[in-house]
Amino acid sequence: MKNLFILVAMLNVSSINIIAEEALLFNLKDNKILPANEAFKLETSIVPDELQIKWIIKDGYYLYFDSILVKANKELIEYKVLDSKVLDHEDIFFGKTKILKDMLVISVKNAPFKVLEVSYQGCSEQGFCYPIQKVNIS
Repeated sequence: MKNLFILVAMLNVSSINIIAEEALLFNLKDNKILPANEAFKLETSIVPDELQIKWIIKDGYYLYFDSILVKANKELIEYKVLDSKVLDHEDIFFGKTKILKDMLVISVKNAPFKVLEVSYQGCSEQGFCYPIQKVNIS
């Protein structure tokens, strides 16, 4: 009797695990998470006296405003925000913060930098957050 109870209990646990795994796989198929470079497409252009850096942010994704950093030779470089959609956001990790949706365009004064390191971090609205992304622009 005891062995029968253990067998039935194991079958029930196995059934629950299979159902949970199927639900997880079904959910991932419908809610694909994009690679960071697709969720936050980065474009650059040079206009007189400045470099413009533009992020095109896919629907369902956002960047943290405070995560945008520009460095040259490991020193922070100031930038100017030209265009963005900044929203207040309550974040489980950072508390009250500002996020960017749709697009962000910044400009950096055209100085004799060989390489700029641009870093940023964002999340999907499904709850997946990317590690800090770093891109070198030369």
